Amino acid sequence: MPKENNSVAPEITLEIDDFGNSQVQTGAMAIAYRLQNLLLTEPYTYPDNPDLGVGIQLFEHEHMTDDTLQSIRSKIGEQVRKYMPDAPIIEVYVEKMVTHVSADMSTVIVGFQLGQEIDNATFIGILLQRDKSTAKVKTDVLIS
Repeated sequence: MPKENNSVAPEITLEIDDFGNSQVQTGAMAIAYRLQNLLLTEPYTYPDNPDLGVGIQLFEHEHMTDDTLQSIRSKIGEQVRKYMPDAPIIEVYVEKMVTHVSADMSTVIVGFQLGQEIDNATFIGILLQRDKSTAKVKTDVLIS
């Protein structure tokens, strides 16, 4: 049975509720969770599918020139087309934020323009912050 144009398959997350049940995200948030996982998964994480994943944290030590940002944008676009072909994404944006708050934090914003409105949203943004002292990555999702 084909899905409707604006229906999105639900995404089961690793988060659990107070009753021990897995949480399920739907709509734009389900797409955002899949994108977040695709960005953070490094290639060769899954031996049966070694090409899966952008591994965006692998670009941390790259000098963020326009060419490097374009290369990251292209890799993300290829991954989305290959592993999320039903996602209505028409444009990918990648920006490195320069912050003067802490030299120990590096921040990248990845934005996705949706080709159709889902849950009143047309844009998904994922903010990735890496603490250089601990190597931990924190992500936030913005849907608008």
